[in-house]
Amino acid sequence: MRKSYWIIAAAATILASCANEKVLNHVQSSKEQTAIGFSTFSEKSTRSVTDRNSLEFYQNTFTVYASKKSVVDGKISEVFDGKATSLCTYDDGATSPNEWTYSPYRFWDKQASYNFIAVSPNPNIVKYTWDATATSLTEVGNDDFVTVSPYVLKGQNLQKNSTQAEIFKGFVEAPNNDVDIMTSGLVPRVAGANSEVDLTFKHILSKLNVTIAKAEILNGYAVYIRNLTITGLKDKGTYAESSYKLEKDANNTITTQISGWTPAVDDAAYKLSYNYSYDTEASAQGKALDEYNVTDNKTVPNYFIESLVMPQTVADDAVTLTLDYRIVSGSGVSAHTEDYTFEFDLQDAFGLFFDRYNYTLNFTITPTIIMFDADVADWTNESYNTTI
Repeated sequence: MRKSYWIIAAAATILASCANEKVLNHVQSSKEQTAIGFSTFSEKSTRSVTDRNSLEFYQNTFTVYASKKSVVDGKISEVFDGKATSLCTYDDGATSPNEWTYSPYRFWDKQASYNFIAVSPNPNIVKYTWDATATSLTEVGNDDFVTVSPYVLKGQNLQKNSTQAEIFKGFVEAPNNDVDIMTSGLVPRVAGANSEVDLTFKHILSKLNVTIAKAEILNGYAVYIRNLTITGLKDKGTYAESSYKLEKDANNTITTQISGWTPAVDDAAYKLSYNYSYDTEASAQGKALDEYNVTDNKTVPNYFIESLVMPQTVADDAVTLTLDYRIVSGSGVSAHTEDYTFEFDLQDAFGLFFDRYNYTLNFTITPTIIMFDADVADWTNESYNTTI
């Protein structure tokens, strides 16, 4: 790729962290439960906040697919079909069957074994592959999901239930075009089971964040972010939970890493972008960075993109980040305004977006001042002598 260098250099610190699981136990109703009920577990956010154990912090709905196999005659039948009556909604304080309510209720068949799988937030995101001719529960629960439509990804705050204090300073929430898809994986239950079904939800997409700060040398200077665009990421594919595999050795080194996603090869690339409307900014120049710098850490960095990405391999020169920014120095008649464009090949940071990983690009605008030194060339002496 043609490399463009900063006239004012930018240093990029790149962090990648994996989201971990966290657990929430829902308290069962004091009366005997005969209806099928669900308790939920969800993955931990990578942010440093105290309690993000519950699925309802991220989503308040999930859809269930389930089948049962009779121990009497071996017949396999559908119990939850992923349609409207299979939608579970969180209702704090509900007791029948628990906080996750659905209608009409299904009741345990004591002489049948079950397979459950769930998708959050709703059935409009993915389709579950149900094989009505299956002869075993393994065939029925094949964990295959297909995207219904391409993703439309824009920089935004995905943790929509965050308190204001948890939302990063400088981050402006866009319309909700990202969908944080989670699946539970296959949950089998033996014949005779009648307790709650424990669903462990996992994020199946990747998350990409971009922060921009200015170095201490720019304190007192106005820096405006005018445009930030990422181009070239694939937007559509198929997903199978059963394909996902991540294994590590005793040293926590990854030995096997297989994504659950297969991108659609022929799909056109799309733009993941966060753009500012200059004419609506008070300065009419773009989004101004505050006085944050990397030495005194006055506040958190400015998040300009916080978005979801379909897991995929990033080829060289295929995915490009372009940043347009402006520096204004001086004031009044002495003011100097200068625009800069920086291009960055994402493969230089991340060659792979993997399921359930959270990736962050931290850019710090760190200028090198143009300085001058001057020498004076001595006179060249020349003389002419004559006699008068």
